[in-house]
Amino acid sequence: MITKRFLLISLIFSIRINICKAVITTEQILYTFQMMVQDWFNESQTSNCYYVVQKVKGTVLYEDFMSTEFEFKRSNCTKQQVSANFASLFKNNIDKEFCKIYHKMPAHLVRREYGCFSINSEDLKHIMKCTILHKGFTVSLQSINNFAAQCHNADINALYEIEKLFPNIH
Repeated sequence: MITKRFLLISLIFSIRINICKAVITTEQILYTFQMMVQDWFNESQTSNCYYVVQKVKGTVLYEDFMSTEFEFKRSNCTKQQVSANFASLFKNNIDKEFCKIYHKMPAHLVRREYGCFSINSEDLKHIMKCTILHKGFTVSLQSINNFAAQCHNADINALYEIEKLFPNIH
């Protein structure tokens, strides 16, 4: 009887751990995908400002691809400031000087852990929206997406008016 109880408890514990691992793995996959899209966005846009993913509004499944709507918000990091933020992470002066040589850091450093956050403004001129086509991680975003055709400012009048009329639909 004790052996059966032990086996049952072990089985339940094992199932709980596997479920937790699956949830963590799913969260990691979603975070990785969001950062991949954010990097594509920041590399594609031409302004001096970096943007961070603010919201993922939803995904539509088509026959061959998925389409996901992202909302990006302007970051406190610009293409020049990131190098200073990144350099401040180093304790060694030689490494700090090495980082100052580069005036433009790659977009993949725009992360919370490097001090990049969305600015605290609800002004629509600081928000961009994109509808991204993707097929999991197997297809490069650059090969199937066109930044100019799929991304727009959030202050575009028609879209803003529609969202104002139907605020609960996302």
